Amino acid sequence: MINMEVQKLLTLTGLSQKELADKVGVPAPRISEYVNGKYRIRLDRLKEWCDILNIDIKKVI
Repeated sequence: MINMEVQKLLTLTGLSQKELADKVGVPAPRISEYVNGKYRIRLDRLKEWCDILNIDIKKVI
């Protein structure tokens, strides 16, 4: 499930949800909505976030 990948991204980077939101340019509540399963993040968006954070997507999925 992609929502778990957002949580894993938070864990790998050590960022808070607010910090992640600031870095990837989305409102902070949206990160919480992804983590809690209200919305599902698209794989292409997750890849974009990994690129921004300089994280190999293979470590996330």
